[in-house]
Amino acid sequence: LETLRRDMSELETLRRDMSELETLRRDMGELETLRRRVGELEKRQRPEAAPLPTPPGDGAGRSSDRRGFLALAAGTAVAGAAAAVGSATPAAATTGEPFLLGQTNAASAVGDTTALESVSTTALEPTLFRVANWTGMYWGPNPNTRVASYAYASGPDDGGGLPVGMLGRTNKGLSDDPRGVGVWGVYGQNGALPLPSDPTGVYGYAQGDLSVGVKGHAVGGATTGVHGVAEGTGFGVLGEAESVNGVGVYGRVDDGGGVAVYALADAPSTALTVQGRLHHVVGAVPGPPSGFAQPGEQWCDSTGAMFLCTASGTPGTWRRVVAQHPDYANAGGSINLLARPIRVVDTRPTSIAPLKNGGARLAPTTSTSFQITGTTVSGVSVPAGATGILANITATDTLGSGFFSVFAAGLSPTGTSTVNYTNASIANFFITALSTGGALTVRCGSNAAHCIIDVMGFLY
Repeated sequence: LETLRRDMSELETLRRDMSELETLRRDMGELETLRRRVGELEKRQRPEAAPLPTPPGDGAGRSSDRRGFLALAAGTAVAGAAAAVGSATPAAATTGEPFLLGQTNAASAVGDTTALESVSTTALEPTLFRVANWTGMYWGPNPNTRVASYAYASGPDDGGGLPVGMLGRTNKGLSDDPRGVGVWGVYGQNGALPLPSDPTGVYGYAQGDLSVGVKGHAVGGATTGVHGVAEGTGFGVLGEAESVNGVGVYGRVDDGGGVAVYALADAPSTALTVQGRLHHVVGAVPGPPSGFAQPGEQWCDSTGAMFLCTASGTPGTWRRVVAQHPDYANAGGSINLLARPIRVVDTRPTSIAPLKNGGARLAPTTSTSFQITGTTVSGVSVPAGATGILANITATDTLGSGFFSVFAAGLSPTGTSTVNYTNASIANFFITALSTGGALTVRCGSNAAHCIIDVMGFLY
């Protein structure tokens, strides 16, 4: 019985040894895999290195021998890592070239370069490559967008540092063509890319309708979508449009109190220069706007009339600058007073006026035209381009009752009266349009009379 107890005890010990032996076999398999990997690394980086030591041939030892194997595995791994660190080279593809992430580095890919490429051409992945450094909430791109590179920074460090999402900087020495681009964004894939004409910090190029080269989006108070600063004779923000409906610089504000495009310059610099037409989009209704306004703001209402704000408030104090109906594109203009009144027409024989109809009265039922613009009296004249005049007309030395009708030259008689006369002299003030050439016509009705026209101002 005692012998049987000892045999059972030895049997239990044998079971434990067999279990340890099985564990040891697994460890040896893992160790062999590790040795092969380290060997491949050595062949690539240190072909002259001595081969790694092999484990003892007796793997059936007890637990103390198993611990020896594990120690050997650890030592081998450390030795391999030390060898790799001691002669580190850039990670390489199977060709020996720099590797491609997300791509197969086949032996035929002799032009492998380090790159990050999407594994799918159709799936919508939020971000392909992201560099993030933030201390607050992370706000990524829309999940339905494809982003090649996304950089995000938020919150200054304890030293008050400035978080920068992406910084691009370039420099090129002075030469015949000193152009360079810090950050270059392109939308579209047709044709060669046009080069910027000047050294540029951020250059955005877009092809196609409704495309955007550079877009800045600001949320919250005192934030800026796109901020451009130029030193010297440079441009803070330069927008160019090549198509008919293109827009060089576009600014939009969705809430009250914001500024879509803000230009600031210290004297004698210029805040904003426009070469070509400046398009002011008209409002939805006639009259000035109803919201808060500050002095210097301009507004164009639905009829095309321009307003200028002269005092801040809600809605502010607005003065109409030009009130011109769209059906009368050339009929309006600003009122300009001459330095002094001038007598441009006097048909009396003794007159010294430049326009005198040969010294004859205006004949009944006839129309006589006079060139007003460019006619000078003592150095004063109505300039070319004037659309109308402010003047007095006088009928004198009449041969009976009648009337004068004044209108722009080139028109048919209007049947209207500017001044009615009898046998006495009479004058009347009038405002009338001029022809595109700057002339007017006086129509005499009934009896003949001499005509005098004194001009005080003009519309331009």
